[in-house]
Amino acid sequence: MDKRKSTGNSKDAPRSKRAKVKTSSSQEESSAGEDDLEASQMNDLTSLQQDSDHGIIDKIILKNFMCHGKLEFQFGPNVNFVVGGNGSGKSAIMTALVVGLGGKASATCRGANVKGFIKTGKNVAEIAIILKNQGTDAYRYDKYGPRIRIERKITSEGATSYKIKSHKGQVIETKREEISKILDQFNIQVDNPVSILNQDTSRNFLFTKDPRDKYKFFMKATQLEQIERDYAEIQEQKTITEDKIAMKEEGLPDLEKDALAKEQRFKDIESLNTLREKKDNLMKLLAWAHVARVEQELDDVASLLKQEEGRLPKFDAKVQESQVKVQKAEALHKEVKDKIRDLTKQMESVQPQLDVAKAAMGETKKLVKETEKHIRLLQHGQARDRHDKKDCEKKIEELKQTAQRDFEKERMEREEKKLILVQQKQAKEASYSTTDNDFKQFSEAVERAQQRNYELRNKIQDTKGLIDQSMRRISELEKSRSNRLRLYGSFVPNLVNEIKKTRGFHREPKGPLGMYLKLQDIRWALGVEVVLKGLLYYFCCHDHHDATILKRLIAQVAPKGARTPGIIISKFEDHKYDISAGMIQSSEYPSFLDIVNVTDSVVHNCLIDQRGVERILLIESKEAARNFLRFRAPQNCKEAFTLEGDQIYAGSDQRYYSSMQRNVRVIQADVAQEISELKGEVSNLRREETELNQALRELHTDKENNQRQLQRLNQQRRKLQNEIGQLQDEIQELESVEDVAPVDVSALEEEVHQLEQQLEKREAEVVEKKSALAEANQDLTAKKATFDELNSMVMEQAEQVEPLKHELQTNGMNVEKSKHERRHYEGKKQEQLNKMEELRREIDKKQGVVDEDIEKARKISEERVRTKRKPHTISNEIEQMTKRIDKEQERRGDPNEIMVAYDQAREKFLDARREIKKWRAIIRILEEMLVKRKAGYLVIRRCTCSNFRVRFVVLMNTRKMACAIRLDHSTETIEFQVQPTESHKENRSKDMRALSGGERSFATVCFIMALWESMEAPFRALDEFDVFMDMINRKIVMELLLQVAKDLRHRQFIFLTPQDMSKITASPLIRIVRLNDPERNQGTLPFTRRGEEEEDTPGTSRS
Repeated sequence: MDKRKSTGNSKDAPRSKRAKVKTSSSQEESSAGEDDLEASQMNDLTSLQQDSDHGIIDKIILKNFMCHGKLEFQFGPNVNFVVGGNGSGKSAIMTALVVGLGGKASATCRGANVKGFIKTGKNVAEIAIILKNQGTDAYRYDKYGPRIRIERKITSEGATSYKIKSHKGQVIETKREEISKILDQFNIQVDNPVSILNQDTSRNFLFTKDPRDKYKFFMKATQLEQIERDYAEIQEQKTITEDKIAMKEEGLPDLEKDALAKEQRFKDIESLNTLREKKDNLMKLLAWAHVARVEQELDDVASLLKQEEGRLPKFDAKVQESQVKVQKAEALHKEVKDKIRDLTKQMESVQPQLDVAKAAMGETKKLVKETEKHIRLLQHGQARDRHDKKDCEKKIEELKQTAQRDFEKERMEREEKKLILVQQKQAKEASYSTTDNDFKQFSEAVERAQQRNYELRNKIQDTKGLIDQSMRRISELEKSRSNRLRLYGSFVPNLVNEIKKTRGFHREPKGPLGMYLKLQDIRWALGVEVVLKGLLYYFCCHDHHDATILKRLIAQVAPKGARTPGIIISKFEDHKYDISAGMIQSSEYPSFLDIVNVTDSVVHNCLIDQRGVERILLIESKEAARNFLRFRAPQNCKEAFTLEGDQIYAGSDQRYYSSMQRNVRVIQADVAQEISELKGEVSNLRREETELNQALRELHTDKENNQRQLQRLNQQRRKLQNEIGQLQDEIQELESVEDVAPVDVSALEEEVHQLEQQLEKREAEVVEKKSALAEANQDLTAKKATFDELNSMVMEQAEQVEPLKHELQTNGMNVEKSKHERRHYEGKKQEQLNKMEELRREIDKKQGVVDEDIEKARKISEERVRTKRKPHTISNEIEQMTKRIDKEQERRGDPNEIMVAYDQAREKFLDARREIKKWRAIIRILEEMLVKRKAGYLVIRRCTCSNFRVRFVVLMNTRKMACAIRLDHSTETIEFQVQPTESHKENRSKDMRALSGGERSFATVCFIMALWESMEAPFRALDEFDVFMDMINRKIVMELLLQVAKDLRHRQFIFLTPQDMSKITASPLIRIVRLNDPERNQGTLPFTRRGEEEEDTPGTSRS
């Protein structure tokens, strides 16, 4: 029976098949009738073949399987005869089909375990089966394509593995379940004896005496047995479910009784109210007692703040005194600086003249070299012209001695014919030139389209990358709103918390270093980040012990693949380094430490050690930075950075590097603004991506049009090339006739005259260039003198600047010393202000706590309760009260627990009642459906049996054998009564067991073909079905099988037989393959592919 619904065309196949069986049984019908029948069914057969080209075996490949060392077998689409003697390996092919498609070893009747199929002496056997996968019922065609390759590998240990590949060899699945899905899709039944009938099953059927075995065979082949098992299993599950429902119904009264008892207990709880009221009053008193205590703490902090504010004027006086010292030192420093500026201006005024003189001298040197080179070239040209003149004169003399014959008439005829061919060729070449130009234009257009396509795809890919990068940055910024540490990494907040909780450090590590920086001017955030770069993310440890612990913590909290912060090991100092001697001496522009306030001494010292920040200058514009560092670099200045992060090194060579960073990442970044900007960028990028995709689609359309034009023009161009080549061959054939040309020396004499004129011209140019060279040398001498004079003047001014620079450096150090003293007192003052600010913040904090406690107290008691009692005494009293309440609850039970228990019991009872009702309804529906399905099954069984009886009788009648079938479902038996021939009608009918071996084999084949009407599979296979038949029975059976195969051209048939098939003619639908007889004492059968040199010899086939 079919597992899936058949198409409309497939329903017509059985009728046509029965019609042809009747025709074959009659020896007197004309072949014209058969031709008409075949013509009437041709369209149906064609559509069936197109729609059912799936599940058919295309090829099987065996390696070390049973007796085959290596075998590759190609099956035909319709009928396949595999012929060979005993031991040639026919049945091994049948076994390989079952095993290769996932069947068990027991289904082959050839062994109990698949490892027994491995060839003797080998460790691994391999089976590969290729199935067609076309038509409307193809399985996952987009993945597998027109062929599905199923490979099974068996090892000597009994292990097995599968590979299901596409037609290109790509592995799609490796699970057995995928093979089951493929077999179900194609309706392949490897365990169905009618689909694949091996020797043992056929032999058992022939010799069985039990009608029950025949009945079981019939039920299994038609899959009626499977349907009965399914219905029985459904009935069993239904009975089990009914038993479970009955058990639940028995427990339902107990659940109801438990719910009622807990409800009554809940109603009996009416006490403990007085104790709870007293506890509530004490809770109100405790709340306001906490408020009174916090208010007292707030008053204490306010008194301390007033005391600290009285000490502030003393620090103001010290700051003012140090400010006066700074002003005096700066005035002296400015005086020396002005002198240096004046000398520098003088040098700068002379510098342009020096540059002009240097450039002029360079140009003159270049002119002298070019003139000398030109003179040498002219002289070489003169020598070459003299040599050419001599050669021409010699050739003229030789030509004048040559004689000439008259071949004018023949030459004129050839010239006329050649002229005609040349004109034709020129016309073709003109057409070719036009076509070639069009071809080149379209070719260039295609190349440009390909280049543009590559560019657009790269742009789209880059745009997607930028979108992903921006979205990740937005996500990071969103997370950092609640904790700025997230800017340094998603895991950094957890890392800092772990550092604070860990007690094994000698000194707690500092980091990230960027968290300890505060900017005096927010505009410098980008520049400062570029200066420090990765140092912002680093942690600083006191020693290697602390670094080891920190590395372990980082490994614990950092996700796999995340960028981890670096670690700097430097001994912690409680004071900042004294950098007055090595710090930048500049009053025009601020240094790094003037803009960045490093709050921690350890971080301050670390930045000096690792980056040298005391020697970095910050200048807003790159033009000012380059001019300042080129001529007036201050003492100790190593480099400078601009607002945009550009880097300029000090010195005359002055290296300059532009910054690639455009946005602030961690230092005082405006998160909301950056998120807004990034979202705008993402929107623009998405719009740009859409435009690029549209352009790519348009480009693809234009490219296809141009390629079609290019192909047309290329064909036209080849045609013209061939025609031009033919004309050129004819012209060359005419030109190949040699003529004795008349002596003509006029051209050579003209060339000699031209060479003489050219020699005179070159001589004049040489004289002119030598005169120009002398003038250029005089000009070079004068310009060199001017350059030397200006250079000496600049050097003298530079020598005057050096002493002043030394004096400026000394004054600068005095200024920095005074500033350092001022900063010291300003720092003290700031510390006092910070202390006062801290007290104010503590007051604000305390005030917040007071307000919060008042708010909490008002939630407990709206009216304030005045008390002088301490909170802990009230808490003790509440604790005693709670113990009393707990004792009462322990004695009587907790009302909340009782209420929860009651709700749970009631809900449990209601749920059980609802569940029983629901399952009763399901059982009722299942029972109704089962009754309908069983009724339908009886109809299917009756129709299947009826079709089987009719088909079997018709097939048996082809041998003039009348038969009767008794199929009894109550006793599960099938009995046959056969009357062999018409000449013995007076004899009684015989049982199958009384028939001869040939008659019994014929009846078996008819039995199988009759069952084919009740099942649908893409292929059928029979093994040695004709071994017990005589020639007459065998011929009739062959005709029947071939007729059935012809009716079912969309199905595949595989027949294995040891008999001779020479009388059957091979055709496109009939393939006959003969296996060689095995050699004695040979381990493997001789099969190999054509062209491969192996120990095995190939089998022979004809098709």
